[in-house]
Amino acid sequence: MKRSKGSVLLGALMMISLLAMILVGVDTNVQGGSGLMSMVSSEHSWVQRDYANASAVNLAEAGLEKALDDIAASWSNGTNYNHSETFTNIGSYTVQTISSTASSYTLKATGTVSILGNAITRDVQVTVNKGAGGSSPYAVVSGGNMEFGTSASVLYQTPAVGLHTNGNFEMTGAMAVYTVNQSGQTVFAGVTASGDIEVNGALAANPKTEDAPEVSLPTVDFAALLTQASNTINGNLEQSGGSLGTNNTITYIKGNLELNGNVTAAGTIVVDGNVEVDGTIKPASGQNLEILTKGNFEYDDPGISLQPELVATVYAQGNVELDSGSPWIKGALISAGNFEFEGGALVLTYQANPDTKISYSGGTTVQDWKEIY
Repeated sequence: MKRSKGSVLLGALMMISLLAMILVGVDTNVQGGSGLMSMVSSEHSWVQRDYANASAVNLAEAGLEKALDDIAASWSNGTNYNHSETFTNIGSYTVQTISSTASSYTLKATGTVSILGNAITRDVQVTVNKGAGGSSPYAVVSGGNMEFGTSASVLYQTPAVGLHTNGNFEMTGAMAVYTVNQSGQTVFAGVTASGDIEVNGALAANPKTEDAPEVSLPTVDFAALLTQASNTINGNLEQSGGSLGTNNTITYIKGNLELNGNVTAAGTIVVDGNVEVDGTIKPASGQNLEILTKGNFEYDDPGISLQPELVATVYAQGNVELDSGSPWIKGALISAGNFEFEGGALVLTYQANPDTKISYSGGTTVQDWKEIY
């Protein structure tokens, strides 16, 4: 029995010795043979390089995603974009703008991974286009909730979906929402809400859609508008009557804006703070007006009128609030926050602004995403 066990052990040791000679590259017949070890080592090296190449591409693409987020937040960020980031035990990326126009940037990202003492790099390139202007697809849209207090409201010649809120819609009283179809007929337009629709009264609209998908709100590149402004006002501006702005130009106010009485305004009025309007605000005949604010927009109409009192497209990153009364508005109302009409009699006639600085295409678009070899 001991002899048998010894034979098995000897055979096992011989097999181990043979494998060892093969692994270290010693051929039993020819000195200097390649052996299995060098084959395994070579294969392992190729696997490591493939992994490093894939990791470098992933890092470059992560860098581009970061750059696209930054540019979507503010278009001007892409003018001379240059950003690098390093991840411990993984690698790094660098993203730069390599060419630019007023409406597009071309970015190149380089991902770098170190393997076997060598730096493996891969480049990925993309072109990003600025969202085009256009007209609001809604007469009133809000990113938060939308509330109409006790009121009799009429929205006329709106887009097919007249109102949309990414939150809840609530109204008390009576409301009618109309559009004009391709045949020139006046028909009901829609009210959609990503939350609930609660009606305490009568809502004449079609369709009335609850739990609708959230929509991407229009965007405004405030940083770019500051650089393009023809007139910049430092601090708050309080104005009663008179005129403000020039058609087809940008007036930038680095503070709050308060307008009272009858004001003739035109062009694009951009405000860093809040906007309060108490009076009649509209452009001269044949001109356009939009008011864009980083804060809230509040409007208090001067009383019953036989013509529109606020003629403008309004965009607020905060809330839009219409005080109780009988406002007649010609334009569109856009709030990233909540929209509220406290109550009364609202008339809103939809009107697009052909010279808008608002982007209705969802920010930016990308093309030609490709790896560069």
